[in-house]
Amino acid sequence: MKNWIGSMIIAFSMYSRIPMPRVEWTKERMEHALCFFPFIGLILGGVCTAFGAAVRAAGLEGTLFYACAGTLIPLAVTGGIHMDGYLDVCDALCSYGTREKRLEIMKDPRTGAFGVIR
Repeated sequence: MKNWIGSMIIAFSMYSRIPMPRVEWTKERMEHALCFFPFIGLILGGVCTAFGAAVRAAGLEGTLFYACAGTLIPLAVTGGIHMDGYLDVCDALCSYGTREKRLEIMKDPRTGAFGVIR
């Protein structure tokens, strides 16, 4: 049972900025961390839903604050991990290079112009 808790902590540590206790990243725990990804999505979605409900209760729907905060909250909670992937894919798709060149662009840690534009 203790390994499952460690796997959950590892999964949360990888895909969110939610503070978690430190555990040893063993191969067995890493293999089981995948089982907790849907649960992490549920928690992160709950945070965003709670924000939306609070904004609706305050009557701030349709404001610039709602748009900006609604964009920044998921980025803050996840650490922007999904945005990084999105930027890499945009750079690769707009390169018009060979398949190998596109994969090389996606592995590059720098953000290109097309990622920023999109």
